[in-house]
This record gives sequence, C-alpha cells and structure tokens, in this order.
Amino acid sequence: MLENNRAAPQSEEDTAYPQIKCGGWSKGGSLVAVLCWMAFIFLLSAQTATESSGLSLHISKCVAEKAVDILPYEYTSGVSVHDIALLIQPIIRKVAHFVEFASPLGALLGVSPCWAVGHRLGGSLCGGDELHQLWVQGRGGQWSDVLLDSSGVVFGIRLFMLMQSMRKFFRKAATLIVCCLLCGGVA
Repeated sequence: MLENNRAAPQSEEDTAYPQIKCGGWSKGGSLVAVLCWMAFIFLLSAQTATESSGLSLHISKCVAEKAVDILPYEYTSGVSVHDIALLIQPIIRKVAHFVEFASPLGALLGVSPCWAVGHRLGGSLCGGDELHQLWVQGRGGQWSDVLLDSSGVVFGIRLFMLMQSMRKFFRKAATLIVCCLLCGGVA
C-alpha cells in the first residue's frame, strides 16, 4: 500500500478547497479568463470572409485617417484614405493575429505552473483557431497565421515574465532605499 505524503488537515478551513495563488491571480480565475478570451477569438474566427474583411477594412480606414492627419501633406496628397486603407489592410490583419494572442492570452498563460506549459497550450490554441477557420465560409487556415499567433503567445508570456521580474526587482530596490533612508544612509 502506498503511503500518502500529504499532511492531515488541521481544521475545517484546511479541508475546504484551497485557493492556489499564482502571480496574484487564482489559477481558476486565470483559466476562466483564458477561456473567455479564447471564446472572443473563436467568435472573431467564426466571421465569414466578407465580415472579417469588413472589420479589418474599417480598422484600416481608422488608421489611415490618423496617418493622413499626422503625415506631411506631400506624402498623402493625391491618395485617398480608402486607397491607404486598402494598402495597409493586409498588415493590419497580420498585426491583429499577433496582438489578439499576445495581449491578454500571453499574460494569462504566463501564470501557468511552467512557462513551457503556457507555450504548448498557446500553440495548441493557435492551431485550433486556424483549424476552426477551415469550416467557416470563405475562410481558410494558414500556417503563417499559426506562426504569427504562436509568436504572439510567446511574446506575451515573455513580456509577462519580464514584468514580474521587474516588479520583484523594484520592490526589493524600494525596500533597500527605505531601509537606507531610515538608517540614515547606512546600508
């Protein structure tokens, strides 16, 4: 018979389901947040080709209008906002792939017990998203989008890890500065 190495609960509170904390979030909360964000991405991927193109063209027009306002007149004279929007639409679409997986998803997967688990889970979600598009009218999955999505996840996880490290560093530095000030400059 195998021996159980876990300590016996000391009180009723210990027998309740423990809340495991990771990076200030509960793991259950992170999982719910990841699932909600993936549902949002799934809804975007479920758009037909016409709907998806319309959305990206609208965003491209907004960016083009800002570019016309910012750029000097000689760069934009003779070119319509619509022409600029059509020119930058493919770039906007590819940036969207990177950002939709990097922004919250990378950070949320960054709280996984091991960053490698986050990378694998993120890559699986990216592949699943493109696979889902094979069954949407006028859409198709592309390996380049899987790579963009996956690189977005890696970037998001690494950025989250960097921010966590910086937070710990600045917390220690602030403690050291306060100690020095309280002790009259002697460390």
